[in-house]
Amino acid sequence: MNTGTENTINAGRARLGPQVTRNSGIQFIGKIISIGITVAVTMILVRRLPVADYGKYAIAFAFISFFSVLMDFGTMMITTREVSRDPSKSSGIMGNLVTFRLIWSLALMLAAVLSAYMLRYPADLKLLIFIASFTLLFSSFGILEVIFRVNFKMIYSVIAGVAGSLISGIAIIVYIFFPGFSLTGLVIINTFCAAIQGILLFIFSGKFITFKFNINMEQLKNIIKESLPQGVAMFLSAMYFNIDTIIISKLAGEASVAYYSTAYKLLQIIILIPSIVLISVFPLLSKYSGDKSALKLIYQKTCYYLLLMGLPIAAIFTIFSREIITVLYSEKYLTGAPALEVLAWAGAVIFCSSLLGNTLVAINRQNIGMAIAAVGLVLNIGLNLYLIPIYDFFGAAIATVITELFVAVIILLVVYFYGKILPFGYRLVKVLILTVLLSASIVILKKFNLILSIALVVPVYVFLLYVLKCYQEDFYLTDMARSFLKRRSNTGLGDYRP
Repeated sequence: MNTGTENTINAGRARLGPQVTRNSGIQFIGKIISIGITVAVTMILVRRLPVADYGKYAIAFAFISFFSVLMDFGTMMITTREVSRDPSKSSGIMGNLVTFRLIWSLALMLAAVLSAYMLRYPADLKLLIFIASFTLLFSSFGILEVIFRVNFKMIYSVIAGVAGSLISGIAIIVYIFFPGFSLTGLVIINTFCAAIQGILLFIFSGKFITFKFNINMEQLKNIIKESLPQGVAMFLSAMYFNIDTIIISKLAGEASVAYYSTAYKLLQIIILIPSIVLISVFPLLSKYSGDKSALKLIYQKTCYYLLLMGLPIAAIFTIFSREIITVLYSEKYLTGAPALEVLAWAGAVIFCSSLLGNTLVAINRQNIGMAIAAVGLVLNIGLNLYLIPIYDFFGAAIATVITELFVAVIILLVVYFYGKILPFGYRLVKVLILTVLLSASIVILKKFNLILSIALVVPVYVFLLYVLKCYQEDFYLTDMARSFLKRRSNTGLGDYRP
């Protein structure tokens, strides 16, 4: 290998590996802070609110989540893909999309309110949904996160998110101890959080682009056309991910929603981990989607590291479900512990399926993802309607696991059919062995001393990582650089400019 090629490889290794690691690390720290704030606020809320009132609070935001997906409708991923390929388009695309989303948000707010009336919710719950719908307006600026993703500068997005969470968290904690506080006030504060985050994203984006509000119908039509399959898939996925809460509210009542939501909120926290990793990985999946060798390395090693976290986390949440619920929500929510035991494994599946879904988009097969999501929605609704009347909210947890597993297997087969690659390498065996050994160790320790077993979770995990040699010193991007650039000395990672 000549010196020029070696320099190119070293440049790629030096530039991209640390960039992705640093970018993911920053997001992880930001999410930990935001999660900490959310957990602290939730711990206070569930103790101060009656179970039924917390159920109404959960229903309002679960309801709006459907329309939040319609706000994005796949444009985030498609725009990230396009701007990654040609950064010169970023300024025009961002101005176009923000302008369109501001107009679109008003239509979605109206649709949310009308839908609440059609479902004949009580008047107080309709009011909560109306107030929560204003988060849609402020989330119009969320598309600007694309700029930070492709420039590997997610620090700005993290600052915006943490600032919004911190301000609203402090406001909620102060407000809830006022005499005569109300659910309406709590929802208003959450809406205020969305406003802060949106404004900060808009301000920070000015560091990278010259922003102008505009409408370019031709460009917009092309983006929406490309985003449509993924947008429909995302909406359908959001439907089967959240429809259970709505079905529970109609078939089992607000108290059941509260019990289920305590477990479900923890699932949402768990699956933030793969979302953080994939924000940095997806631009690379898109850029190197045309090279099977490079794509395979990113695909398999990302899946390996995700499962190395996801399966042990699922095991820990299952074993300590009652303790986690008691500490976070108090004993009055222990009824929801069995749901957490089941939902934790849905989280493990999502660690893998989220990568599969991103890869499907990267190889331009998002239209198939739409069809898979549609089948998943039908399956999930059917399972919920059958299981909830029998098992209450525990039936919804079972339906979630079955649906997520079904969708993951189908997407896995589709990616293999078109890309001839599988997400699992030989290292999957190590992950499974680690999960079994970790679970067995904790179960044995828990029988003797609960505090000791909890204290040893992380040390035992680290010890098993070392003994099984699960950690690979060569970061997957280094591997990709080595194989990819060996064949292409004049292009590749060394030429990559986000």
